Amino acid sequence: MEESSANLQFSLFYISEKLRFPVLVIAILAAVVGSQAIITGTFSIIKQCSALSCFPRVKVVHTSSKIHGQIYIPEINWLLMLLCLAVTIGFRDTKRMGNAAGLAVITVMLVTTCLMSLVILLCWHQHVLLALGFLFIFGTIEALFFSASLIKFLEGAWVPSMLVA
Repeated sequence: MEESSANLQFSLFYISEKLRFPVLVIAILAAVVGSQAIITGTFSIIKQCSALSCFPRVKVVHTSSKIHGQIYIPEINWLLMLLCLAVTIGFRDTKRMGNAAGLAVITVMLVTTCLMSLVILLCWHQHVLLALGFLFIFGTIEALFFSASLIKFLEGAWVPSMLVA
């Protein structure tokens, strides 16, 4: 009994031995999907910035002749790898990485809610009270989560803020 209570102290939630491997597989697959989304998004943004002359010229490799938009940018891929290694080596602790990821996710949610209220108002041409109500209901919840994440700012959550600036 003492051993299971010790496990609870050091982990976010307890997973039985039978479920540990399936949960690990799901977590790895989620990380692969998330990293692919970041890579694809970065390539797309860099390509658009280069087309608008807002970014230095880089080599863009089109990986498919049939599907438009599938690109690979070797320099950016190497830069992303080096940044990931630097952050991973710099943290040396999964708890700090979790703090950073938590602040990043809740910040994205808060910004999305603010932008969605603008979509309700400007694109959907709904009444301003509907947009404010949406912003108040969801923004209040997310602002509470955001303020809770700020407590961990000095424990690793400063990294997403630094990378954005």
